[in-house]
Amino acid sequence: MLTQAENELLTRVGPGTPMGALLRRFWFPVCASVNLAPAGAPRRIRLLGERFVLFRADDGRVALFDEGCPHRRASLALARNEGCAIRCIFHGWKIDVEGKVVDVPSEPLDRERFGAKVKVRKFPVREAGGLIFAFVGEGEPPQFPDFPFTHLPLDHVSILEIPVRANWLQGVEGQLDSSHVSILHQSSLNTSFIRQTPATLETKEYFLADRAPRYEVEFTDYGLQAAAIRRVGAETLFVRVTEFCLPSWTCIPNPTDDDFLMIGQMPVDDTHTVQWYVMHNPHHPIDREGRAHGFQSMLDYDGESFARVADEANLWTQDRSLIEAGSHWSGLKNILYEDLAIMESQGPIADRTREYLGRSDAAVTRVRRLLLDAVRDAQNGRTVRGLRPGIEYREIYGRQAVYREGEDWRGAIKAVRV
Repeated sequence: MLTQAENELLTRVGPGTPMGALLRRFWFPVCASVNLAPAGAPRRIRLLGERFVLFRADDGRVALFDEGCPHRRASLALARNEGCAIRCIFHGWKIDVEGKVVDVPSEPLDRERFGAKVKVRKFPVREAGGLIFAFVGEGEPPQFPDFPFTHLPLDHVSILEIPVRANWLQGVEGQLDSSHVSILHQSSLNTSFIRQTPATLETKEYFLADRAPRYEVEFTDYGLQAAAIRRVGAETLFVRVTEFCLPSWTCIPNPTDDDFLMIGQMPVDDTHTVQWYVMHNPHHPIDREGRAHGFQSMLDYDGESFARVADEANLWTQDRSLIEAGSHWSGLKNILYEDLAIMESQGPIADRTREYLGRSDAAVTRVRRLLLDAVRDAQNGRTVRGLRPGIEYREIYGRQAVYREGEDWRGAIKAVRV
């Protein structure tokens, strides 16, 4: 378990907090590209307890500013999108895509000179892989995390934006916890892989063959590798290696003939998160019609956004009759609903002072230690893991493999072809 002070250190992300200062040193996805039209309505973005406004100019360029107009702090989410600028509807102040105030119609004299003196907080943005990323910290942005999906054609990528009413760390911990897959998801595994290929069928068998995997966790320049090892035969082992990339990305292992999956946690504030599910395939376009390829089959869609219908009031749509009939373990609709129910049911901020952890929680305890060390390194002026130069983000995938006892899981994973 953690102390109360450690739990506060890890979970509070607003301005002036140690974790907030650390997280502001990284890039975060803030919007799906398809949801920001040229000359369309600006979008309100809430990140790390602060409010911003995002818009796309007529020529396709994207800009991120403070939400409050520099004049009287009226919301620029209400602004008009004019040409390559937005104009506040309160007094008509116009700010171009470069963050310059180019028109101040409320000023009686020397408008151009007056506008040139106004400072607008503008933040670096970058668009890649169907997502718009932003850096909202001070100074120069760090290396951009050019994960494999950022180099693929857009039809090879599928993105879901999932709002969660819980702290961002609960999402990270859930994704690193492989042992729950064999228990919480045991019934939903039957519907998560509709294609029923040899690889998916074997994977389901392996999950259920050993419900108590042992863990080996290794730190890396970008975060850590969490290897969950299951015994699936007299001399056969099955390993799932989940990659954690600072500040909040996990790469989930899937069967070899499925799409790859990355999940990014975007801390909206202390008690709200946006999860970005990014499915991608380097070899062919995502099967969007049948949604029968890999994780596509378990998700609900509303265009490119998750249609949220589950919450605490309806117990995340749990159907107790399915449990009573013995036909479903959790009574929840699918893997996504199960994960959301657990994450939110832990409370807005999980009380980690009251946990009783075991060996199966090795990845969870290590990622907490990693994050605590990163905060303290940042406070003491040391180089932070995840911000070291030269990280090969485009080589990072979650992988799984079967290998003989006595062999090394690291070699087995290296042999898995992408």
